[in-house]
Amino acid sequence: MGDSNSVGLGDLYNELRRNFWNWYPDYSLAHFIHKNVGIDVISFGFAGAGSIDGIWSGPINQFNFINSQGFNLKPPKTILVLFYEGNDIANSLQFVRENYTGNEGIEELMQSNKFNEWLNHNFNKSIKEYHNGSETSFMFTKFLIKSVKNIFLEESKKNKESQHILFPATPLTQAIMNGRIAPLPVHLQAPPLGRFILFEDRFELLDKKKDYANDWLKVGYYIFERAVEKLKGFFQDSDIKIIYLPSVLSSYEIISPDASFRANMGKGGIVDTKKLFQRHLEVCQEIFNISQRLEVGFFDTTRYFRDASSNGYIHGPKDWDHLNESGYRALSDSISQYILHPDDPYPNCVHIS
Repeated sequence: MGDSNSVGLGDLYNELRRNFWNWYPDYSLAHFIHKNVGIDVISFGFAGAGSIDGIWSGPINQFNFINSQGFNLKPPKTILVLFYEGNDIANSLQFVRENYTGNEGIEELMQSNKFNEWLNHNFNKSIKEYHNGSETSFMFTKFLIKSVKNIFLEESKKNKESQHILFPATPLTQAIMNGRIAPLPVHLQAPPLGRFILFEDRFELLDKKKDYANDWLKVGYYIFERAVEKLKGFFQDSDIKIIYLPSVLSSYEIISPDASFRANMGKGGIVDTKKLFQRHLEVCQEIFNISQRLEVGFFDTTRYFRDASSNGYIHGPKDWDHLNESGYRALSDSISQYILHPDDPYPNCVHIS
């Protein structure tokens, strides 16, 4: 479960879909894990999703619809919840911005009865609608339309952003690959950085000199934790594991003192590389803490991405927001190892820069 990384979007998908003779190509994480470990894998990924629709309502709607059509799809033995450092928090906050009408200050939001009632309503309404018989097909059709729409929106955003993602003549962001210095494009996705300025028109956040990133991160963490908690309650006999995916910039061993980044929400810019990796560790540690509180598994894929990127680019060369074939294989190989050997010691949220 998760966003477009669970769907399998990226250059590999774009390349394979041009081959009309291959209707069912292997391009996604689900395909590669199945090949590695020989178990059935179903992707309930939802492009452009945040925690509410990507972890809860989208997957649950799909699961319920399949069984409403006379099938008997059993609860899965294992559920992989992919958390993507690059924009999952931002997508959840975007959902709040577009749908929540309260005017609480940011510091009071999580303690607000109105906000928590709104969250509960959004968590529960899709499930209630699914038990209304005639609404079932309609609800799933709405979900499919939204899923396809989100894929097109992802493609549209990628095309617009690709105009800014380029290799400058004088490299700004540099990484180590094959023992040599290699340039990275500008405006790549980073951990949540900067101010979430898009929210200042909806909440009482009038002091634009204040950095609200840390406060808004707490709201994003809270929504993520609530979503996984709801999922755990629905699939009580399934083994849930949170899989942490680093952002694009966090996936490379950057040696330049500064890096160019594109903000999740608000403006991007130039960030000190040390601050970039410090924020990566902070976000990773907080998601790990959530897994501990909920008593679910946790696996950080950062080290495996770094190992793969030390040999070459694992994003691009056209779509720099998603993994390419090397990236998806590194991700699937690491997750497969974790599935087969869950009790082995793994380096989660450690400083590897």
